[in-house]
Amino acid sequence: MKAIRNASYVVAMFVALLASVAQPVAAGKGAGKAVPFKGTGVAIPSIVEPGPPVVVTNRLAGQSTHLGAWTGTSRAVASVVNGVLHAEGHQTIQAADGSTLTLFITGDFPSGFSGPVANGAYTVVGGTGRFAGATGSGVFTGGAVGSDGVRPIGYSGTIVLS
Repeated sequence: MKAIRNASYVVAMFVALLASVAQPVAAGKGAGKAVPFKGTGVAIPSIVEPGPPVVVTNRLAGQSTHLGAWTGTSRAVASVVNGVLHAEGHQTIQAADGSTLTLFITGDFPSGFSGPVANGAYTVVGGTGRFAGATGSGVFTGGAVGSDGVRPIGYSGTIVLS
């Protein structure tokens, strides 16, 4: 009888242990979790290498979910495709705590780099610190370049945190 009680105790403890491990996994903890990513900022061209292709490096600054205030850089290679300026490259944005998020961007500038609208997509290709191993995707927009040379930018999409 004592052996049956001990076996029942061991089985009960095993079931409790299994439940404690399974619950966080079922809740999405420990696995990639998609969170909304929205932000606004500015892009300031700092280096323009004439082409073709044209290479543009921007200084970036803004505010977004999961990063708070951030700064960064982007480098894009641009060429004309079907009469529209198309650019693609990478952006790295850094949160105040030093964590970074790296995006691959691709977009169109129908009126050229100084035109009123830029539309494109981004893919999160990694990061450091709390964004190490991050993935995700979304869209970005750019407004008209002001007389000060600054272009407002916006992001909307998701980040999958590992």
